[in-house]
Amino acid sequence: MLAKIVEQGESFSLANAALERLSDPAHLKQIALKGHTKCSLSDLFDKITDQAALYEIATRSDDLNVRLNAIEGIDDADALLSLMTGAPSAHEREKARDVLDDNYVSRYAHNQLTDEQFSRYIDALIAETDPQFTPYLPDRVSDDDLRRIYQNAGRKNLREKAFRDLMFKAPAEELPILYREARAERWMDAEKSIEARVENRESDRPELLAAFIRDAEVGCNMASHCLRLLFAQKLDGVDGIEALRDEAVDAAFKNIPAYTAGESSHDIEYCLGHLAAAVTPEALAKLGIGYSRKEFKAEDAFGSYDAASVTITYQGKTYYC
Repeated sequence: MLAKIVEQGESFSLANAALERLSDPAHLKQIALKGHTKCSLSDLFDKITDQAALYEIATRSDDLNVRLNAIEGIDDADALLSLMTGAPSAHEREKARDVLDDNYVSRYAHNQLTDEQFSRYIDALIAETDPQFTPYLPDRVSDDDLRRIYQNAGRKNLREKAFRDLMFKAPAEELPILYREARAERWMDAEKSIEARVENRESDRPELLAAFIRDAEVGCNMASHCLRLLFAQKLDGVDGIEALRDEAVDAAFKNIPAYTAGESSHDIEYCLGHLAAAVTPEALAKLGIGYSRKEFKAEDAFGSYDAASVTITYQGKTYYC
């Protein structure tokens, strides 16, 4: 009789009053499976503690809200991993992921999943294709996991997240390769990720920037950006920085033909202007690079403004920036 009132009671308060007195697990499970109950779902699932019953409800109920409430009460890692992979909707898969993170994966849960379970967790992240699924990568993710996600994940936002994390973990010599791949994907925050690494990793900062500057395939824009960072005041005092600066400038200008092959003349001249601005005219002269600058007033629809033109001469060619 109590179960019937919970399901069909004339009012919400009457159904909840009956639910308070109902204790039989079999009746509670059947009410949840049927769905469309008159009582509070949260109150109903507060009384259902049997894990097998919760998993059955989560996989058999026709009501999405009922399934989500059931998933929230599951504390078995294998059951949650199964739901994270096989639940019919992204809402349920993400709910299973959230419960897993809270109970097993996050830093507060001390990463209680076994290696085999954690591998399944990563597989589930990679297999997810719904673009609304929020990306989250726990601290436990290894460099190999990040590469696997970056190369295989079904969602672009997760691949970008893995890329950004790799930018902080990968060796300096790998970063130009990662950057070129990100550039091919047209990920707009690639430069920001590199800049963040440069600013936060003092130990390999010069080597990282030099790796980009020497790699013609990363493009003139990124090379000039790295050269400016290399000459920033925050790099003063690094051992051998002056020699590295000279080497970087020389490498950057030697790569001009490679840049020209893949980028427009406007981009080349724009970047060369920034390259030259990062170095004193005296330093450029030592490298055989001619530099002159002329300041003038320019006008457009919004009024007049200060401007400058730069002329660079290198290996018999003249560039106007």
